[in-house]
Amino acid sequence: MTEEGELTVLHADGPTFSQADSKYFYHLRTKNGEDLTLHFVGEGPDVISGSIVEVRGVRAGNAVALESAGGDNLRVVYSQPTGHTVKPTAVIRADFSDRSVSITEDTLRGVVFTNPMSADDFYQEQSFGEVSYVEPTGDDIFGPFTIPYSYTPCNYMAWMAAADQAAASLGFVRSNYSNIIYSFPSSGCGYAGLGSIGGYPGLAMFFGSYSATLFSDLTSHELGHNHGGGHASSYTCTGAGGVRVTLSGTCTPSEYGNPSDVMGVGSVNSYRHMNTFLKGRLNWYGPE
Repeated sequence: MTEEGELTVLHADGPTFSQADSKYFYHLRTKNGEDLTLHFVGEGPDVISGSIVEVRGVRAGNAVALESAGGDNLRVVYSQPTGHTVKPTAVIRADFSDRSVSITEDTLRGVVFTNPMSADDFYQEQSFGEVSYVEPTGDDIFGPFTIPYSYTPCNYMAWMAAADQAAASLGFVRSNYSNIIYSFPSSGCGYAGLGSIGGYPGLAMFFGSYSATLFSDLTSHELGHNHGGGHASSYTCTGAGGVRVTLSGTCTPSEYGNPSDVMGVGSVNSYRHMNTFLKGRLNWYGPE
């Protein structure tokens, strides 16, 4: 089969921030409005959310199997630019039909917009003023709503759509925002959070209740995925006799291993800047 549509790429971060918890999910919204899940042999494509793509694979129900992420199996028709701007942001609080979470509007506003070292404050600092997250109307935190879904099985695409629909009753318009943050109770997915890789709007989801400090860290981490960033990883290498060395043929990767980066374990109870390479790729500084 061949289908064209809008690609959503989501990255899941588990509660222990281990390599086993780190997963990518690929969804294709077709021209007919179907939501297809894409499954690749090996690694998925290095393509950001919001891209228009054409895929060729074998379909079974709403799942599509593709041999690889390159060649004729996935062709990018249009790639959504990430940009660096003032980012109008909405936050939606939603409970499941059989599970709720206690988190106040003031807590969410502080975590994202107003606290010292809020997500907005942190990104203004590390981007040298290029990026800020704003609440455009001053009243862009919606909910809480109860959506007609259980916390299990894992169905985050349907949960987001239901939350959007509920928020629309209070004036939420999805196209008004460059970023949308969803707060859900803990779920059967088993994730602490999910973030889209790029996209317009960039999507971030959180599951459960956290301290304000840890919630700020997780928010900043998932928004990093919205900027197109992956994880800040590390290698631990050993040489003769098991002695640790800088680089060798015997290395063990750690998905979140960089302790000095918000996209690694530097996202846990600390505010570490993204690495210089990613800042440069995002055009947050120039050659001068």
